[in-house]
Amino acid sequence: MYHSLKTINWSKLRYNNENWHLSDEFDLYIKGDDRHPSPAHLQMAQEVIGDIEAVSGRAIEFLKMFLKLEGTWELNTLDFGCCFSNAKYDFEFTFDFEDRSNKYEYVYTYFVVSFDIQELGGERLYKPQRMEIGFR
Repeated sequence: MYHSLKTINWSKLRYNNENWHLSDEFDLYIKGDDRHPSPAHLQMAQEVIGDIEAVSGRAIEFLKMFLKLEGTWELNTLDFGCCFSNAKYDFEFTFDFEDRSNKYEYVYTYFVVSFDIQELGGERLYKPQRMEIGFR
């Protein structure tokens, strides 16, 4: 599922008047100026994507704690420093959800999980902190 993220050609990032963006199977946004992505946000993106299965798994488990939904979660957006709520958090993942019994029930709904990066005993932890539900 995350193969295209692990093989990102970082040179394909393009500036789109606000941030750096790459769209493929996923939308990837990285904070930066009109010349280059922010080095700190680019490094964060590379590290998180290097552990994408575990980090997205934590996000889904976090969502499941609050939403007793059975179905399929699909990661569609990774945001490193671009969204409004990222002013307080390090990065965000946005998911779509497909209910097993009615695949159209949540078609206009998206779920955002905001993360903080914490250091614990020399280990870096990606900790889900906030959930948002929105409608398209």
